[in-house]
Amino acid sequence: MKLASSVCGDQAPASAERRDRIVDAATRLFAERPYGQVHMSDVAHAAGVAKPTLYRYFATKEGLFLEVLEDMMGDLVNRVAQARDTAAGRPLTAIAQAIGEILGVMGRCAALVKAVDENGQGLDDRGRAIIRRHARRLRAALAGVVADGIAKGVFSPVDPALAAGAIVGAARMVAAGLRENAGDPATAASGLVGLLVRGLAAPGVLG
Repeated sequence: MKLASSVCGDQAPASAERRDRIVDAATRLFAERPYGQVHMSDVAHAAGVAKPTLYRYFATKEGLFLEVLEDMMGDLVNRVAQARDTAAGRPLTAIAQAIGEILGVMGRCAALVKAVDENGQGLDDRGRAIIRRHARRLRAALAGVVADGIAKGVFSPVDPALAAGAIVGAARMVAAGLRENAGDPATAASGLVGLLVRGLAAPGVLG
C-alpha cells in the first residue's frame, strides 16, 4: 500500500506539470496565430508530448482554447485590479497602467482579440460565459479606477461604468489594429492613454 501511494504521489505532479506545459504551449500558439491556424498536432509538438497524450488532457481544440481564454482573461482582470491597488491615490497612474495591461495582453493574442471582439461567436455556452464573466470583471475594475479619480477631483464627473466600457472598447479596436499592422503595443498604449486620460482629466489637472 505504501508503494502504491508513493507511485500515485509521483504521478500527480508529473501529470500536472505536463498539463501546464500543454496550456503554456497552446497559449504561445494562440498568441501567434488565429484560432483556425492552430492545430492540435502543433500544440503537441510545442509541448513536447505525443498527440494521444494531448487528447487525454483536452479532448478538443475548443476545450484547450477555453482553458487558455480563461487563464488569459483572468490574469488580465487581476493585472488591472493590481494597477488600481499599486497606484492607490494616483488615479492617472492607475488608469495608464490599466490601459497598458489591456493592450499588452490583447496586442499579443490574435485569437483572444477575435474571441472578445466577436463576443464569443463560434464558441459554446462555456466560452461565451467566460467572455461575459471576465468582461464584467474587467469593466468593474476599470470603473473603480475612474471612480477613484472622480472622488479625488482628478477626473471629470462622468459615469464610471460608461467610461470603463469606452476604455475597453477603444482598447479592443487598437489591439485588433496592432495585430493587423504589426504595430508597437507600447507606442499604441501611450497614445491611447494620452487620448483617454486627457478626455477624463478635470480642467487644470494636466495644465
